[in-house]
Amino acid sequence: MIRSMVCWLLLAVSASAAVAARPVYKIELIDHDDELLPKEAMVINDHGVVAGRAGVKGAPDQGLMPFRYVDGVLKPILPAPANAMLVQDMNDSGDVIGRIVNDYYVWRADGTTEAMPGLSLYAINDLGQMAVRADGTWHGCIYDHGTLTDLGTLGGNNSSAFDINNRGEVTGIADLPGQYAPYHAFAWRNGEMVDLGTLGGTSSWGAAINDLGHVVGTARDKKGAYHAFIHDGSVMRKLPPTQEGDTLTPYDVNDRDEVVGAGSAGEVLLSAEGKTYRLKSLLGKSGAGWDQLMYANSINEAGQIAGVGVRKGRLRAYIATRVK
Repeated sequence: MIRSMVCWLLLAVSASAAVAARPVYKIELIDHDDELLPKEAMVINDHGVVAGRAGVKGAPDQGLMPFRYVDGVLKPILPAPANAMLVQDMNDSGDVIGRIVNDYYVWRADGTTEAMPGLSLYAINDLGQMAVRADGTWHGCIYDHGTLTDLGTLGGNNSSAFDINNRGEVTGIADLPGQYAPYHAFAWRNGEMVDLGTLGGTSSWGAAINDLGHVVGTARDKKGAYHAFIHDGSVMRKLPPTQEGDTLTPYDVNDRDEVVGAGSAGEVLLSAEGKTYRLKSLLGKSGAGWDQLMYANSINEAGQIAGVGVRKGRLRAYIATRVK
């Protein structure tokens, strides 16, 4: 009887701890005025600075302005909007990479702009190294202050580099040998491309890599279904769905292995400490007025999340900060 009572108490304490561990976030609307209307928050760095793009009142339909959001103030990066403009990434120095139509640029924190002809830019780390693709090739590369390193493939013809961490390690996808061969997620480290495998299926995709070298992405299982995964350098592990059954498509991961991305039900998902949640369900009263959180594009080391949602029927950029 005593043993049974002790076991019951231990189970009760464990259940209470599990409930207490559920994270709580506060969401912040990235402020705007009538002239500059934020649409997309693409990345948040470890200083809480957000970079994204905004629609400008009176500009042509595709005229967009890149911005930084610093200490509650939205600061345009360019003097005028540009057509088909996209922000790709930003490092902790505030250097932003992006493109206008098919031309790529580095918009530096000191206000200067560097054109990057012949390169497609995907990610930048705190050392200024970038994950890129060189025009005329279909290989992922590292661009390091004028030096281009070809990452090669997994025996096939093509590869793409999607993210780079502060140790110069890269993840992305690469073809296997053979005609019509599938692609696999890779981690490039110590001068070698490592095949991360799959969850038993044919293909996988590496989306982001943290400073521990852990990779997140999607992979197929034996039945051909896609699942979110995290690979710790040794083992690929499937990330669980939410209680509602939503599955995650990862976009970013921090050094606590907190993963954010899009959900199968159209709501932003967060995977943390072995569980996956709809971010909107973690907002409490601060979530009032938000109809939907569509995308979570970035998470920093403090657990702040930047993305895009619908508030009162209009697209809005947001920052969600963990408060518990």
